[in-house]
Amino acid sequence: MEIRTALILAGLAVLVAVILISFSKYQAGQRRVREARTRRIDEGGHEPVLVHQSELDYYREHATTEERERPVLSPDTLVINESEQEDIDNVSRLRDELIDAEQVASHPIEGPVDFPLEGEPGEGPQVDFVAYIPGKKVIKRDTALSVYRQNEYLLEKPHRIYGLSHPARIWCNLEDEADGGRYTDLVLTIQLTDQSGPIDESELTKFSLLVLRMSEALKRRFKFSNDFDEAQELAGKLDRFCKTYDVLAIVNLVPADGGEFSGTQIAQHAESVGLELGPMNIYHKPDPTGGNYLFSLANLFNPGTFDPERIQELTTKGLTMFINMPCTRDPVAAFGLMLETAEQLCKRLNARLVDQKQHDLSPSGTDNIRAQIRKFTREMEAEGVTPGSDIARRLF
Repeated sequence: MEIRTALILAGLAVLVAVILISFSKYQAGQRRVREARTRRIDEGGHEPVLVHQSELDYYREHATTEERERPVLSPDTLVINESEQEDIDNVSRLRDELIDAEQVASHPIEGPVDFPLEGEPGEGPQVDFVAYIPGKKVIKRDTALSVYRQNEYLLEKPHRIYGLSHPARIWCNLEDEADGGRYTDLVLTIQLTDQSGPIDESELTKFSLLVLRMSEALKRRFKFSNDFDEAQELAGKLDRFCKTYDVLAIVNLVPADGGEFSGTQIAQHAESVGLELGPMNIYHKPDPTGGNYLFSLANLFNPGTFDPERIQELTTKGLTMFINMPCTRDPVAAFGLMLETAEQLCKRLNARLVDQKQHDLSPSGTDNIRAQIRKFTREMEAEGVTPGSDIARRLF
């Protein structure tokens, strides 16, 4: 009895250590995001106009101490999944499954497999760690999803399940399919990095446990696209790519008379130039092609938003317009449209276009921004990712 108790306690200690290490890596990843280098454009000694997402608050230096608390786009806080604790209770079973899953994952896939990944084969970086569960027997959609949903709650990174439809043999995302679908092969994927940082060994192990449980439930074998070490190396490279290209193109508007903009004025004139109040309670220019927003308009001062229920009470000394560069199709064209919209707002609000130090933005300055945006686009495409593409929107 004492030996059994000792084994259970040992297993619990191992799992607690894994969780603590995972949380430590998360915190370190968040620190690296906050410390990421700002990509700058200088015009005659002025401050940059292209900035890193995590340093948007840099452009509020002229705010008061009370107003300058945090950036508009702040990182999400870590949320502890309470249901994960329930799974940890059965320590002996989970410990054995961890060992089995890591042993299987140490053997990379042999031979080519037609995975349903975004983009053409060999195009762009690998974004997902993939598990392939082949089979000749047809499986109903609800059967596969039932097992998947019982276990996927453990995962934090974006993840998906695909099925090869029968008899059409077309890869489909099962969560988007109608009830009653029938499939042969299955593929499970987990994204190698996201805004919280690269995937770590703990998350890979949780994913492999999900795959193992699906394999057991369906009585099928499975293969991974990479071993753990290779997957983590790829995740690190992808994370460095994301930190390099996670930038904004920004222009600011301030009252020409040194006064303030009222919330009512902002709402009226923003809508008159085709902007719509949307996510994060800021204004956005819709993309007519159906992609992400072309650019956005926010309050230059914290909280950075326009609460529609308190818009009549709002006053601000500045507005900021920005393009989320990696997520926007044709950033150069989007910048041209943003500049036109900013100039229209300047006329209607009696404002002037400035950089973050309130120096007027000259024609040579805007030309310099365009040149930097073109350079940004060329460099990003050279890495195999086109701004505004499906892969770019997933990563950024």
